[in-house]
Amino acid sequence: RNLKNLKNLFIYRNPITNLRAGTFKDLPKLETLSIELTKISSVEPLTFDNLPSLVLLKLSRGLLERIDSNTFSNLKSLKFLDLSFNKIKQIDRRAFVGFSSSFETLDLFNNLL
Repeated sequence: RNLKNLKNLFIYRNPITNLRAGTFKDLPKLETLSIELTKISSVEPLTFDNLPSLVLLKLSRGLLERIDSNTFSNLKSLKFLDLSFNKIKQIDRRAFVGFSSSFETLDLFNNLL
């Protein structure tokens, strides 16, 4: 389907277990992506590539254990990233390559760091 003008996407209580690269590639105008209360345990690098308008990304209340290199790279418009209430133990130092200077908030509350 043609969702090229979609600005907000909310995914709650979904049985998703992982996010693959290219999942959101056809959503160039997406500004808000909220994925909460899922069973996501892994996010492939470059999953959020090609989201030039994304301002808010929530991946909270899941089963994420680590954040790999380039997981959130090239999110030039991102201001808020919520990774709270996961099981994160490790974050690669290159996970946030390409963030803009306008980035404001990283929420890591209630993880295993």
